[in-house]
Amino acid sequence: MLLSPKPDTEITAFKIYGERCSGTNFVETLIKQNFPAIRQGKRYNWEKHNFVNPPFALDTTLAVVVVRDVFEWLRSLHRSPHQVDYWYRDVDFSGFLRHEWSGVFNGYLIPNQRQLPVRFKELMYERHPMTGERIKNVVELRNLKLASQLKVRNLYRNWIILRFDEARDAPHSLVKQMAEHFDLHAAPDFLPVKKDVSHFALPGDVEGKGRQQEYATFTPKDRAFVMENLNMDNEALLGFPYAVTSGADRKRDE
Repeated sequence: MLLSPKPDTEITAFKIYGERCSGTNFVETLIKQNFPAIRQGKRYNWEKHNFVNPPFALDTTLAVVVVRDVFEWLRSLHRSPHQVDYWYRDVDFSGFLRHEWSGVFNGYLIPNQRQLPVRFKELMYERHPMTGERIKNVVELRNLKLASQLKVRNLYRNWIILRFDEARDAPHSLVKQMAEHFDLHAAPDFLPVKKDVSHFALPGDVEGKGRQQEYATFTPKDRAFVMENLNMDNEALLGFPYAVTSGADRKRDE
């Protein structure tokens, strides 16, 4: 977990950032239940999953970034492919990891979307934020999104970047730490997230494969592919074990 310095102004709102299938709904619900005095700031539905680029960042807003273990995230996104384009239907898990990335409008993502002819069109938010080209694969998407999410350290005065497992495995501890560090007034009694707040999406359109009943399994080659293409420096900032171990191995080889 990474934290900004203790605030010197009252926090009145929070904003969630994180990839789909990363636990953003869980953390969002946890905060809303346990910090009822602060409101959620959101301008459009896809904003929390988009590359981080707010038009403004108020000192009274707490930016909350949620990042999930990359292997858990890839399996979860494959099982519930939110806004993944039609190609998803024709590939297995190994193909999913390696296929050129593209997204699609198959949900209500932006303001006034129902008045626009964009249903099932390519979601350009999922293109490379600098070049406009399609992103090489889902691992590169992870690299780019995490690099963008880390920008909150420069954009916002108040921010927290946490691993999903830190919230999932110790939610009460997280609430207490946030209350103390950011001087937030928590509810008198801790309120756990009791229901499943995850959302499920079909690939491309409702005629896709449908829901995968089981999570995919990584083959040794698939796992090696992810490890070889992942930005380990950024992953290590959050203390993910696979990145910390990889960094130690690299140092021994130098």
